[in-house]
Amino acid sequence: MSLINTEETVVDAKASVFSFLFYEGKFEVPWHQRYYDWTKEHVTELLDDLDEAFRENRKCYFLGAIMLVKKSQDAWEINDGQQRMVTFSLICARLARTFNREGDTRREALALRIFYFLNENHTHNLSEADELIPRLSPPRNDKTNYNLLIRGKDIATNGNLKTAWDEIDKHFSSIDVDKAKKFFDFIINRLEVACLFVPKELDPSSVFETLNARGKPLGDLDLIRNYFYSFFSEKSEEPRRNTVHDSLERVRAQLREERSKAKALEYMRCYLQCKYGFLPKDRLYREMKSKIKADCGNTPSDYIFDLVEDISRGDKVEIFHAISSTPVNHPIASDDSLIRYFLRDSRQMASRRNLFVFLRELKAYKVTQPIVFALLSRYVLEMDARKKKGVARFVHNRLKLLTSFVMRTAFVAPKFEPSHFEGAFSDLAQKIMFANSLDSIPFHHILHAVDGYSIFNDSGFIEKMEQTT
Repeated sequence: MSLINTEETVVDAKASVFSFLFYEGKFEVPWHQRYYDWTKEHVTELLDDLDEAFRENRKCYFLGAIMLVKKSQDAWEINDGQQRMVTFSLICARLARTFNREGDTRREALALRIFYFLNENHTHNLSEADELIPRLSPPRNDKTNYNLLIRGKDIATNGNLKTAWDEIDKHFSSIDVDKAKKFFDFIINRLEVACLFVPKELDPSSVFETLNARGKPLGDLDLIRNYFYSFFSEKSEEPRRNTVHDSLERVRAQLREERSKAKALEYMRCYLQCKYGFLPKDRLYREMKSKIKADCGNTPSDYIFDLVEDISRGDKVEIFHAISSTPVNHPIASDDSLIRYFLRDSRQMASRRNLFVFLRELKAYKVTQPIVFALLSRYVLEMDARKKKGVARFVHNRLKLLTSFVMRTAFVAPKFEPSHFEGAFSDLAQKIMFANSLDSIPFHHILHAVDGYSIFNDSGFIEKMEQTT
């Protein structure tokens, strides 16, 4: 029995090369849709992704799903996909200017077909754009500026559309003409989307809600895991792929949290920042990929396999568990071996300012996690029993300094801003993790560099405290 329904469906779905979708009709953004709202970061990410796919000569780059509602013959409303369609047409508009200037009439004609209602045999060029009918009609407030841009004219007003254009213009101004031509050929022929064509008699809002509300979008942790798996797609790599999967699952299980997925992502970011330096939270996946590509050499699958094995080491996961979930009771009466052994080796078991206290005080300041993780990793990974106690004392002293710095800053600052410290703290963690000698790490210097309230100086700190409400 066939699982495919051969009868005609109400909603039609098919995959399409993005440029071919434009060539087939006219498109209008309905009045109730938001204006163009992609930020500079959205446009940069798309350009970076397309550039990466182009450099790797991929067979296709998939840009997601577009939902179109039929208005009339060859005319559609864009119910989902406005931002991508407008941005893609602006990219082609910018490249059309290059082709017009260089006399590349073939590519200029192809580009014009993206944003003007023209057939495949047309002979128009950009100088005739004022007479042409646009294929895409953006929301009212964006329409004038959009039409000026696709006609080869510049705009002076501010707004998201201008920001997007400036970013696109800057990107293509930095590459040579030959690369621009090859890039255009790539996006015209290999950029694909999935299209949902909805008849006008069907309520499009119900389809849109279902499309966007069912299931959960992939978070960074899922993206990272899938990226790791992608290095082991061959049949011969199946045993190592299974090992990678089991290792990543073991991390989640070992953290022993109800919200283990969120905790696993926190651990992943903490570990990766100790290895690669600062990785912005909102660009974690993208920045991680960039770091790995720069670091993996000629054997990327071996690199990823070793990376995952290190990420999933039980002792490293236990370190993160200790710094993110400190015990309620003092470790002398608890079963937290890491803290208990550290107190013994650092000779701070009876001290009122020991690791247990530091972790309790720093727990609310997640920005410090990479530094604490890196310091405790140096202690845990030291195999020489004689050196281990010296490392413990070094780590204790640095954690004491870090805790003092954070608590003093929190006392006198109007608001403790993690963003002010996370770059410096992550880079410091990387130095701690890989320094040949712990004494060579510029710990004091880095903290002094981000001290915006003179809290290292006791008299300055007391003065600030007296002024604090």
